[in-house]
Amino acid sequence: MDTQMNSTTKQLSAIDRALAAAKSRRAQKEGAAAVGDTVSSGEDGTEESHAAGPSKAKAVEKAVLTAEQREEKKLKREAEKHVKMVALEAQRTARKASKAEKRAAKVKVTPDGQPRGPVHMKKIATAAAKLPQMNSDAQLAFNDLTTNFSGAQLTALALHLAHHNRTVSTQRAATVQLKVGQTVCIAGGDHRFIGKVGVIDRVQRIRCYVNIPGMEKPYYCFTSDVAPATVAESTEAAVG
Repeated sequence: MDTQMNSTTKQLSAIDRALAAAKSRRAQKEGAAAVGDTVSSGEDGTEESHAAGPSKAKAVEKAVLTAEQREEKKLKREAEKHVKMVALEAQRTARKASKAEKRAAKVKVTPDGQPRGPVHMKKIATAAAKLPQMNSDAQLAFNDLTTNFSGAQLTALALHLAHHNRTVSTQRAATVQLKVGQTVCIAGGDHRFIGKVGVIDRVQRIRCYVNIPGMEKPYYCFTSDVAPATVAESTEAAVG
């Protein structure tokens, strides 16, 4: 018979045990409340009746909280906290995934399927495409300089070269003889106009104005930045 009772006890589910524990706690609380309402004996042997007030009932309720109940509440709080943390982590993960998808959607590719670079690098590439071509010797010197010099030294070198070029252009401009109506080819100055052919509109001491087909205003440059155009270049300017 004992064996059968032990077997039955082991088969109780977690819910049955929880209900049994709840009934036990309720019985303890009711017993404590009854004790608070019992008649206590005075020093002179007379019996006095004490009604349990709100404060006393609260004290009794605290007294009946066993270590097991406190532990149960603690575990419940920890479980709720863990659930909240898991939910927050899931939300963070979802937000990161959403941002990653948006970034991936913004990535553009070139016609050959390669990802495009940043916008600022695209502007640099566009500017590089507009630079005039260098001959083989100049390209070789450029490669050597950019490989062996620091950024600060390259900046200083570029400024010195620009200053030297302007000095030479100014000096040469005083010796150049141009006439209004003369067809010339742009050989210096703003790289956007190098190679273009135009007609002299006005001539000053060291500068001149050149009418270039397609431009609303004459191009203003040193007289040393232009050179007499060849026959082929003059024909091209007339057609343009």
